[in-house]
Amino acid sequence: MQDALSPEAHRHRAALARLISRAPRRPGDNNRWTGLTDVQNEAVASVDNRVGSLIWHVRLLGSKHRHIVDSANRDLEAILTVHSDPMLGVYGHIELSHLLDDVVFNAVALMDHTCVLLAHLFGDDFARCTWRNTVTKRIKKGRSPLPEAVALPLTVSFDEWGDGLDDFRNAHIHRELHAGKATQGLHPEKPRIEYRFYLPTPLAQDLATILPAPDDEGVELVTGANVIGVRCLRLSAELIALAADSLASGATKPTPVK
Repeated sequence: MQDALSPEAHRHRAALARLISRAPRRPGDNNRWTGLTDVQNEAVASVDNRVGSLIWHVRLLGSKHRHIVDSANRDLEAILTVHSDPMLGVYGHIELSHLLDDVVFNAVALMDHTCVLLAHLFGDDFARCTWRNTVTKRIKKGRSPLPEAVALPLTVSFDEWGDGLDDFRNAHIHRELHAGKATQGLHPEKPRIEYRFYLPTPLAQDLATILPAPDDEGVELVTGANVIGVRCLRLSAELIALAADSLASGATKPTPVK
């Protein structure tokens, strides 16, 4: 599933290019290459930076997982040694948990920076309220300048799974640590150590609508991290592309989303 990140990255770059090409030219401090203001260009750069960081951390997590498994299975002697020392699996689990934190933080940051970009595209007053949860609250109250074509998929996605991702991040930072399960054992037929690392249960529950069905222990960590990365990249790209279309058509007047 890791390969799924590449098409999403290409789709996101295409959405940003579409925004830049369709942004209306205005007098003032517009950049002569993009048609966006300096502030809008900074917002585009911030979104692009978050995209790169999210992809890098998801891929690093997958690479680290493969390294842990491969290192434990180099030869029979190593396999028996590792199996007799479960702490080696614990250390690997801790490292992967740290990388999952980075994936979640970057995923939420991408959503925040995407909302900052939308704010700067659709109104100065809106630009002062750039936190993602503030944006969605204003949309639902009919006080947002976002056109409905942009506002609706934003609120639907966050009602479905985005709020859960943000809630987990906030709880993880400010209140409590949640670590997923990890299992370690010998393969029943081969001289091979089997590791399985899982998402923290609260996170898997919050994202149940987009994650694959769990097994008896939960949702595997690498799979879950890839899903988080793909869905956040896809939503950000969709919102940016819709914003580009709205700007190009002049349909920037808001329609309240009930």
